[in-house]
Amino acid sequence: MDVILLFYDLHDLKSPDSIVRELDRVLKTKGTLAVIDHKFDVTKVVFTINHVTSELKISDRGESNNKSKDTLLVFSNED
Repeated sequence: MDVILLFYDLHDLKSPDSIVRELDRVLKTKGTLAVIDHKFDVTKVVFTINHVTSELKISDRGESNNKSKDTLLVFSNED
């Protein structure tokens, strides 16, 4: 996959490690994972992704109303 959108779901996953691992596996090189979650702040989202894989790095971050929640985080596996 070139792009994966994970919007408002991360906090509901019972096994986020296995889901994130699978998303990382199916994401093409130079692919994009976009994550936004209204219950997790930026730190929690980044921890959840980086806890599982070191391949995905934040490549962009957009703010929504300058809150730490509802922030769109874009991860990429591009070197």
